Amino acid sequence: MSRIEPSTRRELLAVSILTLLGAGLRFWGYGRLGLNHFDEGIYALSGLWSMSPRGLAGLDPLVIAYAPPGFPFLVGVSVLVLGVADVSAIFASTLCGVATIPAAAWVGRRTFGVGAGAASAALVALSMPHVAFSRKAMTDVPFGLAWLIAIGLGGRFLEKPTLGRAVALGLSVGTAQLFKYNGWLTGVIIALAALTGLLCHVDHRRSWFSASRLRFGPIHLSLLAAGVALVVYWPWFQFVERHGGYRALVTHHQSYLGGIARWFPYLKQQQAQLVALSGGATWGAFTWSVAWLSCAWSRYGRGLLSSNSRHYWIQLVAGLLGGGLALAALSSLPWWIGIAAAPWLLASTIPAHRMLGSWWFLLSILTPFYHPYARLWLPLHAAGWLLVAGLLLAYLQSASFEEGDRKLERKTPRFKPLGPLLPILVCLAIGFLFQLNTAARSFTLARFYQETSTLRGLITDLPHTIRPASGREPELVVLGRRPLAYYLLLQGRYPFRLVESLDDVVQSSDAWAILDDALFDGGVQAVLPSELKARVVEVRNEALDPVTLLDVSPGSAFTRNAIRSSSILVLKPSGLPSGD
Repeated sequence: MSRIEPSTRRELLAVSILTLLGAGLRFWGYGRLGLNHFDEGIYALSGLWSMSPRGLAGLDPLVIAYAPPGFPFLVGVSVLVLGVADVSAIFASTLCGVATIPAAAWVGRRTFGVGAGAASAALVALSMPHVAFSRKAMTDVPFGLAWLIAIGLGGRFLEKPTLGRAVALGLSVGTAQLFKYNGWLTGVIIALAALTGLLCHVDHRRSWFSASRLRFGPIHLSLLAAGVALVVYWPWFQFVERHGGYRALVTHHQSYLGGIARWFPYLKQQQAQLVALSGGATWGAFTWSVAWLSCAWSRYGRGLLSSNSRHYWIQLVAGLLGGGLALAALSSLPWWIGIAAAPWLLASTIPAHRMLGSWWFLLSILTPFYHPYARLWLPLHAAGWLLVAGLLLAYLQSASFEEGDRKLERKTPRFKPLGPLLPILVCLAIGFLFQLNTAARSFTLARFYQETSTLRGLITDLPHTIRPASGREPELVVLGRRPLAYYLLLQGRYPFRLVESLDDVVQSSDAWAILDDALFDGGVQAVLPSELKARVVEVRNEALDPVTLLDVSPGSAFTRNAIRSSSILVLKPSGLPSGD
């Protein structure tokens, strides 16, 4: 039985503590959470498949336009365990968010060595964008977990292609594709990492092509992995074909692409959203400090403090304070580090380094082409966690760590693909000026933990507003976010009908109606016809949480734009006297 190295024990302990810390941040004030994002209603409704006699075959095809069935499947399992409730849908995402912390630690340690795992875990645990999305019933955090696992298994496969690793890789890529339609990019990243190895390194090229003559060479195993991924995804492809066709789905998603002319404006907006979701300068400095100390203690233990060298202490404190100030001033620090690090990573002889470089490079190009939803940056943000972890470790390895009079033994090779410090400093300076130009501002930490149960409360209180006529409950006309439909369905009291425009509400003058301000760019009250204004009997104000707000109004990340709230209006039938 092999003995576990002290550094490994320390890192396992650090990752365990950080996972508990991350769980606390994600579950804090859980009872105040509800569904209020449009997509949350879709996923919560689709997750009710577990209550259907048909099981997964009864999955609502409405979810096709939003995501594959991975997250709805998890929601359905959560409903089976916890019961039918909005918290069941949120719990599926939160649990995946907590699991992402040790998953990132695993990938970070595999990529850079001892200490990088703890640093990666700290950066994930304290990442406020990740915390915010972990508290939403949306597919993005579970997808991020599947993405990380696929990347980690891809690195293992490139290091040593075997039959088992090829199957595991195919399963992971197929699973990522089942959580989001761009999950196939994990396979492209792995292929790009392999291609750069073939182009840059003769030994790598020789081993791949000489082995490919064998029955199960690397190229054959790569094709096998692609085949397994296709088999995993094939049932969903067939489901989409039976419900509108895959071509229609692709056309729908192409409508969100902005083209080359919109690439830079979208990038600016996404960078501003990173600032908005960062938690602020103090939180950034705190995050760096925890990551720094976790990395240093995991790798060197008490030896970290044993040196009497003045130069050593200056270097140690400079890294701690300098990095903290950098992350405090530049919320998108990991992405700007990637600009300097990518050339060294892509040219590295280590497959895991090339994987990270390919990951950062490919997503940095593709992400700004899509509509600037804040959640789309999360996979690229995850690459940033690993980049910063590698930078921390590279800096620590550059110092002269001593334990008494004896140099500390280094069990793993030093990480050098980040190259000289000067290119990194230049990129950070450019990034800081870029961030100042965007005039972005961060939400306060309190905004991340505000109550999001306004829609649930509105539906719960409807019996106090609506009085039944002739002994039966009236029909409701609903023009609003899908969580309203979810809560009405769970309440089971009122028959309701979802409509698409204000004209539909005007034409249903004899019905009670619910209007949702969040569906209108300037707010519904600015375009409300006079005949509908006369029918308003209740206005419920709602302060949107950062995630929902940035989707409803992406410009809210900029200082020049006011942070808007939302209102939900209840309208009585025309001709019904007030108080009835």
